[in-house]
Amino acid sequence: MEDHLWTPFFFTIQPAPRLTVELPRRVSRRNTPHFFGTRGALSLRGTIGKGCALQPRARALSCAVLGLFWLMSGPSWAGSIETPLQKGTIEWGIMAGYGLSNGIGPSKVGIDFVTLMPRLGYVFAEIPGGPPVQGSLAGVVEAVPALVAFEDAQTIYGGGFNLLLHYDVATGTRLVSFLEGGAGILLSTPQSTDRRSQFRASQFNFTLQVAPGLRYLLTPHAAVSLEYRLHHISDANTTKNNPGLNSDFVLLGFSIFR
Repeated sequence: MEDHLWTPFFFTIQPAPRLTVELPRRVSRRNTPHFFGTRGALSLRGTIGKGCALQPRARALSCAVLGLFWLMSGPSWAGSIETPLQKGTIEWGIMAGYGLSNGIGPSKVGIDFVTLMPRLGYVFAEIPGGPPVQGSLAGVVEAVPALVAFEDAQTIYGGGFNLLLHYDVATGTRLVSFLEGGAGILLSTPQSTDRRSQFRASQFNFTLQVAPGLRYLLTPHAAVSLEYRLHHISDANTTKNNPGLNSDFVLLGFSIFR
């Protein structure tokens, strides 16, 4: 038994198995799938970069289309088509149209106008209740970079801005009626040669306007509009001759809500 206890034991240590890690091979760009004709177009950076890396005119048009698509399809504060615009909604829009002076008061008849007016609005209140009371109330700043008057043989250029109060009446449909009105400032040059014209009296005038209209909601984010605007120009009697100028405008608009 003693011999058995002192018998040496032998241990054989086997080498550890070799681990082989296979790194992924570099993916060839040629094998990358194409989407919408652009490699990796699912990347926003790639999409915008590809769209804007064109010739100047094509680049401007491409970027404008991408921006409009983003505004119309992005998150909105406007709510749904059936509900009034919510408090905090921002409107980005533009209006353009034609006007013709009328004979209300001493206003000179027959002066043609064309105008372009970008606008920015903010809904600051929601009016509760049912139709025709329920709606939303917004303040609007309207730039007037171009108000061109064709008076006899003269062309008179004007520009300024308007501050408006806009009220949308909730109808529960895509078609929404509204009423807006306010005041503004208009600078014009050159002066008219006709003493009956307000443009002869002063090159610095104030404006007043009131406009009922209709909006058609294309989506909860975008709408087209049609409005009639009664427009008044005068210098508030800061000159001796202040006949005033009253006109009827028909304006078309497009707005995006955020």
